[in-house]
Amino acid sequence: MSDLNTENGVRVIASKSLGPAGSAPRTSVIDTPKRAQSYRLQYLRAIAASSVALYHTSIYLDIIRHEPAEYKIFYGWFGLFGVQLFFAISGLLMARLAGGLGPGRFLAHRIVRIYPIYWLTALVAFLAFKATGLPQALSINPWTLALAPGFAEGYTLGVEWTLPFEISFYILITIIILVHLQRWIPLIAAIWLGLIFGSILLNLSAPPTNFPMLPGLLLTSKCAPFAAGLLAPTAIKHNLIPRGAGWVGVGLTIAVNFTPYPALQTFLLAFGCLLLVASASRPRNQSEPKPIGWLASLGDWSYALYLCHVPIIAILFNLAPAGVNAHVLWATTLALIFLFTSLWGRVDVLLHRKLKRAVDQAPPALSNGLCVALLLTLVTALVEVTKTRSETMVAQRFYAERAMRANALGQSIGSGLAQAGTDAKDVQQLAAAFEARSWSLSPQIAGSLDGLAREGDSWVANGWALDKNAPVQESAVLFFHGQRFLGSVLPILPRPDVRAAYHLDGSFGYSSTISASGECKDKILTLVVVDYNNMSFNIINQSFAGMAAGSVCR
Repeated sequence: MSDLNTENGVRVIASKSLGPAGSAPRTSVIDTPKRAQSYRLQYLRAIAASSVALYHTSIYLDIIRHEPAEYKIFYGWFGLFGVQLFFAISGLLMARLAGGLGPGRFLAHRIVRIYPIYWLTALVAFLAFKATGLPQALSINPWTLALAPGFAEGYTLGVEWTLPFEISFYILITIIILVHLQRWIPLIAAIWLGLIFGSILLNLSAPPTNFPMLPGLLLTSKCAPFAAGLLAPTAIKHNLIPRGAGWVGVGLTIAVNFTPYPALQTFLLAFGCLLLVASASRPRNQSEPKPIGWLASLGDWSYALYLCHVPIIAILFNLAPAGVNAHVLWATTLALIFLFTSLWGRVDVLLHRKLKRAVDQAPPALSNGLCVALLLTLVTALVEVTKTRSETMVAQRFYAERAMRANALGQSIGSGLAQAGTDAKDVQQLAAAFEARSWSLSPQIAGSLDGLAREGDSWVANGWALDKNAPVQESAVLFFHGQRFLGSVLPILPRPDVRAAYHLDGSFGYSSTISASGECKDKILTLVVVDYNNMSFNIINQSFAGMAAGSVCR
């Protein structure tokens, strides 16, 4: 006998036939078509999760250990393909499950599938980061723990951005069940795909981001594979998926690499993933070979693998000694990820099985209560993120106006220096130029250039600036070299060390690209920190001879 469970929206065999490690009985064939379909979907889930893990291990090796070789092989397509394949599988399974459960029970099953192991993994990762002193321990936010769409910061695991999409899909299917539109799911999916493609073609979709808000989230290109997956059961029922369709799907997803057009990329990924999952679920006339036990088990554990792999990467890559060979570290990290997954995946499957059984045995009021709690949380989060983004837009407009004023001031001063043949490091002449424009010199303004590096034809300057007397900072930093104005920057980045040193609240750091000086004999950069609160300024001449830009400056 087999007990069919749903793991992250995918029907899997979680019984004696699969065993504690996911191994099947040692038979020469899989004995039922439904069981064969479940195994094939598990294989796809394993491939999807492994693809994402390969991508993240490779890109973090480049970012943290500065070794790009693996990323040149396992580049961004692997991460994109893995996520989109997950969404397509989820769409197929949600279309099937929608016909057999009430709205409360359906959403309650989804809640106990997604949240408990996520929270448990986030807690373990947080404690591990805390114990090792890594800054990720600071990245925690109640709204992101609720997987509310629209929040871009505070993700402890570094991969949670896909889960608000899943939660949004589940809410949509719950509404469809609630209003008894299950039979219209294929039509709804087709209209949904049409709206997604239309919004892309007409440039009506939200800017590309992993953190869109509802309801705009549902019109982003990332939703197309889920909508396509909803079509899979109908396509299978009407025999529209021929033999070999899976290989065509592989070709379509790979073809994404060869087109620059967003609409075509979305089409290729959506329908490539549709063909893959539909082909895996298509009934076969011939007997299936015996299951690949380890791959089916990895499919069972794919959600656990997805959740845990980035924290493991971050810890190992940051703590490994500098002398460790990067390629060996990459391979070792992957091995440890899969080893930990074999343990954590068992926890995930057991936890979900018990919670799902508890939901099934509990009165309907429990399921309905879980659903209401989730919906109230998401509505509250939507209000909060709308407010936060509105405040951010106001701040961005304010910063943009201040940046324009700083650039205009710098260009005016620079033109005056060039006409007079005056070098900016001549403090008296430079101060006179500012005072002539109604600015007053103030020793209470401080700042520093901490680093200057060459980046192509530009420089990247970083440091800090502040006005000791201003309760609200409205500063800008203007950069001059010789008789040239190189650019300006607003000090709006966090600098805890500066806050502690001056006992002030606010953000005082900056990091920005400025024009590179073509000639820098003395390697002295002049910083003018201006404060718009009281029209005051101070001048700081600072050598960059020992900085990265100094070694390449002509």
